[in-house]
This record gives sequence, structure tokens and C-alpha cells, in this order.
Amino acid sequence: MAYEIMRGLVSRGHSVTVLTRRQADQPAVSDLDGMKIVRYKIAERQMLYPLGVMRARGEIKRLLAQEEFDLFNMHHASGGIAAILAQQKKRSVPAVFFFQGPWYKEAIANDDKFDEYESRAYKQLAMKYWMRKRVDRFILENCQAFVTLSDHMRKEALEICPGAADKHIKVPGGVDIDRFKTAQDTDAIREKLALPKDMIVLFTARRLARRMGLENLVQAMATVEKFRDDVMLVIGGRGELLDSLNAQIKRLCLKRTLMAGYISYDEALPSYYQASDLFIMPSVTMEGFGLSTMESLACGTPVLGTPTGGTPEILQGILPDFILDSADPEDIAKGIIEKLPLLRDAALQQRTRKFAEDFSWGRITDKVEDVFSNLVRTS
Repeated sequence: MAYEIMRGLVSRGHSVTVLTRRQADQPAVSDLDGMKIVRYKIAERQMLYPLGVMRARGEIKRLLAQEEFDLFNMHHASGGIAAILAQQKKRSVPAVFFFQGPWYKEAIANDDKFDEYESRAYKQLAMKYWMRKRVDRFILENCQAFVTLSDHMRKEALEICPGAADKHIKVPGGVDIDRFKTAQDTDAIREKLALPKDMIVLFTARRLARRMGLENLVQAMATVEKFRDDVMLVIGGRGELLDSLNAQIKRLCLKRTLMAGYISYDEALPSYYQASDLFIMPSVTMEGFGLSTMESLACGTPVLGTPTGGTPEILQGILPDFILDSADPEDIAKGIIEKLPLLRDAALQQRTRKFAEDFSWGRITDKVEDVFSNLVRTS
């Protein structure tokens, strides 16, 4: 998202410098689509995280001494706190924080501690979660504005920092409507991807992590495959659950549930959306907006999603009946089976595409440019 917005701002004549983490084989400074990319080293071990923050802070102070900036735009807590600390004594540059999810809850979900994520109070959090929550709160307290992609994420931010309500601005995520578009020849695309032309193809592309709900989706396919022999599921992505998902598919004796591995964003991903009859968004937690949902809709492929995070906010505007009752396998299976007769409808494809066009990156960049301009003007 940051790349698309910054690239759009550059095309409108704005000067953009991006500060990001440096990998071992990357140069310290480079150019990307008109953006100046400045990289700083980070600590490999988590316990040395504060060192990375201080390096980022030092790099920001160096940049401030060399150039004049009108605004800071932070997209993650680690860079956000560095930007705030770099000018703590002299607030000359307004800061906008794109809050895309609570950092501490992301860590809890990644550690597969859902019980703690759902129920533990602030003072009961383990130190590494408590520290992340404090960082988010510090940024929300000290930024001039914060942006969320959905009302759900606004609620998450205000649970961390209730006093930041007046700073909130909602700007939804976007989609590249030139890359993600309806297919001219679905059969030809399926042939290219080695997908059968006579099957109803369900598709999901996710990082293979527990919070994505893929285990529930695979379990749901045990019911779907018994009910229909003309339905298949393709799962794209890579991650720590690869082996366990393959084992689950084998244990359930699923014949039409396939792991496709990593799918290239630029080349193959649009084709998979276009070749599919239905995209499944099975997330169980931490779904801030759902860019995949918008990409699928832009390709004219309807989306069946769990009532998690920002997904219902998107689907309510175009496919309210495609919001599942829950993320449980039983409800996913029921939703898939109920929606099968509605698929492959040309009018539905046209409606989903038209809906997605309102979320083009050009229109989203318009909104962001207005937010930034107003903040600079009034600061």
C-alpha cells in the first residue's frame, strides 16, 4: 500500500523519501520509480530491537539536517516511534501514522496465543506484547493524525489510545485496476494454470499462518468435497503452516484441495483470480482491510468472507449475503455450498468490477493527497 500511494504522489510532482530496513545485499541509498530510498540496518535478534529504532532515529535526524520535509508518513510502529523521537524536542514536521493493526496483537497472533489475544488485560500482557502496545500508544499520542483503512481498525487504535479519536481519518485500501481486471478468456487462463475447465474453482491466497484461518477452510472442504464432486480449492501462499496443511489434506483424504505454493503478485496472481469462480477470505483475526478481497472483486470474482476485521465493511457494500456467520469450518462449508448456484453470473461479475473501480489507487491517492495537504496547511 505504501508503495502505491508514494508512487502516486511522485507522479503528481511531490518529492518522496522512503526510509526502510536494509537487507544485507541492498545499497544504503537508491532510487525506485522516482522515490529516494534510504535504508538503515536493523538488529537480527528481537531483544536488540531498540538498537534498530535508534539507528532509524539517527538516520531521520541526518535527513532532517540535509533536507526540508513538509510531512512524515509512518506505516509501521518501528519507524513511527523513530520519527517521533527524532524531533521530540522540536515538532517542526507534522506526522501522520497509518495504523494498519495493533502491533502487539499481531505478535500475539503470530505466536499463536489467541486466548491471550482475546482475554488478557493490559497489565497481564507478557513484556514483549506490553512493549509493543506502549509503542503504538506513544505514536498515537504524539502524531498529528492517524489513518485507518477501516472502522474496525479505528476501534482497535482507540482501545490503545482513547484520547486520539479527534485525530482519526479513514482512508480505505486500494487496488491496481489495470493489473487486476476481468478475464477475456477464462478457459485460456485455466489452461495456462493447468486448472480443469469443467470444475468450479475456489481460490484463496494467504500467508500460511494460523490467523489466516486456512485450517478451518481445509476442514470445510471435507464437507464440500462430499457434497459436490465438481468443486476444487486452490490455496496459494507460503509460510510456517505448509507442512501441517499438507498433512491435514492427506489426513482428510481430500482429492480436490491443492496447495499451489507461492504465487507471484505481478505475474500469476491476477490470473488465479480471473480463473476462479469464488475467492475465500477465511481469516480468524487481524484482518485490517483485506486487499486480496478488493483484488478479487476487481477481477470480477465474488468473495466469500468471514465476519472478521475489515472484511464485512467491504462486502457489506457489494455482497452482503457473502459474509459468513463465523470463521468455523461448518459455517464456511455451509456458505460455499449455498453460494455455488450464484457463481458464473455475468451481471455479478460486472457489479463486483464496477464496485472495485471506486477503490483504484488513483482515487485512494487523491484522498491521501488531500489529507496530507490539509495537515501541512494547518500545522
